[in-house]
Amino acid sequence: MFIKIFGIVLGLCTVAISYRLGFKVLRSRYKAFIATFLLSTNYSFIAYFTGGLETQLVAMLVTCSWLLAYEIKQNSLNLCSKSKFFNSSINMKRNDLLILFLSITSALAFLARLDSILILAPCATFTCHNILSANRGCKRLSKILILFIIPILASSFYFAFTYLYYGSILPNTFYIKGDSFNIENIKLGIIYIAQFLALYGIVQVTVLTAFSKKKISMNDVKSMRSSGSFFLLGSILLPILYIIKVGGDFMEFRFFIPILPIFFILLVDFLSRYDRAILQTSLIALPVISIFNIAAPRYNGVEKISQLDGHIHNPNENWAGIGKRLSQIFPVDPEKVTIGVTPAGAIPFYSKLKTIDLLGLNDTHIARNGIKIGSRPGHTKGPSYEYISNSGVNLLIGHPQVRKRYQRFDKNSFLNSFKWFLGSDNFEKLISTKFLVLSMPIDDEYCVDVIYLNASNAVDEAIKDGELLIAMQN
Repeated sequence: MFIKIFGIVLGLCTVAISYRLGFKVLRSRYKAFIATFLLSTNYSFIAYFTGGLETQLVAMLVTCSWLLAYEIKQNSLNLCSKSKFFNSSINMKRNDLLILFLSITSALAFLARLDSILILAPCATFTCHNILSANRGCKRLSKILILFIIPILASSFYFAFTYLYYGSILPNTFYIKGDSFNIENIKLGIIYIAQFLALYGIVQVTVLTAFSKKKISMNDVKSMRSSGSFFLLGSILLPILYIIKVGGDFMEFRFFIPILPIFFILLVDFLSRYDRAILQTSLIALPVISIFNIAAPRYNGVEKISQLDGHIHNPNENWAGIGKRLSQIFPVDPEKVTIGVTPAGAIPFYSKLKTIDLLGLNDTHIARNGIKIGSRPGHTKGPSYEYISNSGVNLLIGHPQVRKRYQRFDKNSFLNSFKWFLGSDNFEKLISTKFLVLSMPIDDEYCVDVIYLNASNAVDEAIKDGELLIAMQN
């Protein structure tokens, strides 16, 4: 509950900061309100208020960083203008404080998610430009140092930690998502972006602008340049290139959430200069389209928030329930039982058992040396049979196969569920070995079937006590 409340608070803070940033960029409370309204009525953005992930935190931090950058710009302009020495001295101190705050928020965003650097790099460039324009000599150097010292220290700490934890300065997610470059990933990334733009009416708005006879004047272009809009655009384009590179994502447009505040500000900025009629149409149409997206299907492996939540709590999946039941069966010395799962989130969290992440996001060996199993983001590498066996996996759960307790066990359906993450060769090795299939009751109605692979005294005791039931012997 605390995580959900915290997420809502972060989301509301992001909305408030977005309005303030919009006012700084657009120089109009009305336009800033439109941009904030469009952001606040975007279903994906709202859905991550209670997502329990770092997504909303990153969105707030990068939006706050951009707001601080615009405050620094305004303060720099005040320093350049003629003013009394006293007021100038106050502005200089305020500017140093703003730069320090920007340094902190940027460092926190980087620590929360490494790829946030793609949003922050144009922000830092924009700030450096304003610092250099407003200062001379040693003052330039001191302010640039204030801007970068904390992110440098934070990144040093981050890379030292990842080296000690993973044995590499880059985390496993890099080897799972970012270490290859192929056409299939590019196609998936483009489809992921196009799907978001189409579902939320941006494609339709683009079509309307294409048929409009109006044009943006050179004065508008100069005004956008002076307002820093092109730097903001960089904070959108760089993440989009990254999304294309890694092939998108499988969670409800998660990669878009941190850039949506900037996106809607720039959208309003462009349409207000290009064609106000289209802007007024968008003000009505985009929120309506967003409402329909609550029920609209997602395609190409992207899962809706309701689907993601269903994995955790729906009775016929109930990953949280599986983890809690395992913790009840093996409450003492959880290190003595090792499980192997593909959804290495809720089940390890609630079970507290030693876990092998079969997709490699939390397993260095699979992340770097795993077999190629597909192109879906985060689901590209799997384990070899030898690695599973040598890792001492006692209960091989894989992708949880939950069924009603009165439902007859289906051997072929169950075993075939392991094929997608093992590959054909390793799957054949698995089914050619001797093992038991155990059925673990989750509640009064449902159970989950698992492979008992490596012997364990704790598992044997659970079988004797009737906590785990033998479904078949291979």
